[in-house]
Amino acid sequence: MEDIEVRAVAAVRTDGSAVVGLGEDESGAGTHLIVSRLLSPDGSAATSEPYTLSTETGATCEGGVREIVADGVTLTIRVSDGAAETLGIPVERRYRFSDATVAARIHKALAWLVDPARSTVPDDLFDRP
Repeated sequence: MEDIEVRAVAAVRTDGSAVVGLGEDESGAGTHLIVSRLLSPDGSAATSEPYTLSTETGATCEGGVREIVADGVTLTIRVSDGAAETLGIPVERRYRFSDATVAARIHKALAWLVDPARSTVPDDLFDRP
């Protein structure tokens, strides 16, 4: 399993999309994972459209997250074999945050992005530009 120290994090919601980004470096260099989903005109998730995963290499795939587990300052994200192969990442990665509150917020935002039918999204999970 690969461990990533998260030094850059963003959860942003616009009128047309919601995005969570996790990165090793605030400059955008290093390892990162971006999870995004289109939103319907009413601001709800466009559930007919899958979410996408993207990495620092530019590799992108639709869907693929199997599990997101929160434990204090750590989020463990497990993806399918197919997503791991497409993205060039391990099936399991631990993302370590410096703050448990931020980790919990990002966990909730990611859970909603991956499966919006299972949870509601409070406005305070995502920043607005």
